[in-house]
Amino acid sequence: MRLIKGDLDYTCRIGTTRIGIVPLEAPAPAVDAVVIEQDTHCLLAVEPSIIEPEENLTQMANQLSEFVPYKGGAVVVKRAEPLQLFAIVHDLDLAPSWQETWIAAALDATLKLAGERHLKRLGMAPLGTLHGHFPLERFIELLVAGIARHREGAEQIWLGVKRSHCHSAIEQLKHYCTNHQSRF
Repeated sequence: MRLIKGDLDYTCRIGTTRIGIVPLEAPAPAVDAVVIEQDTHCLLAVEPSIIEPEENLTQMANQLSEFVPYKGGAVVVKRAEPLQLFAIVHDLDLAPSWQETWIAAALDATLKLAGERHLKRLGMAPLGTLHGHFPLERFIELLVAGIARHREGAEQIWLGVKRSHCHSAIEQLKHYCTNHQSRF
């Protein structure tokens, strides 16, 4: 763990899971998997590079016609180093593109997957906030509640927040961690 100048980092514990706030602009902590906010067609995280396709145009058109969009709330595993977990929380045909039920379902699916795959350290930005306007406070509340339900999940979750929102996120995390701990 490293100290970040300006009191912009904070951690608390829910059961065996430590939740940490870190600025998105700071170097990322080491993680086993990164949770990435994504849409039903997985367009939000596409690399902006041009790659010569191996298939001809007819083959690609056939593949596209057979594509079935992912359902909101699902988590899609993409093999990479570290592992990437695409949290499907947006449908770009809707306004707003996110739904709270999808964000909560994706969080639950992520935490369950972390337990099943023995992922000890997760990194994520608050879902629904990078490509949408989901309230940061509500996301932190959902995260704390989700961690309380998934006792066998990750040991550490790093929540990357824009530097300008770190103080607010820290206050919200303190509030929800304190409230959660006082119930038990």
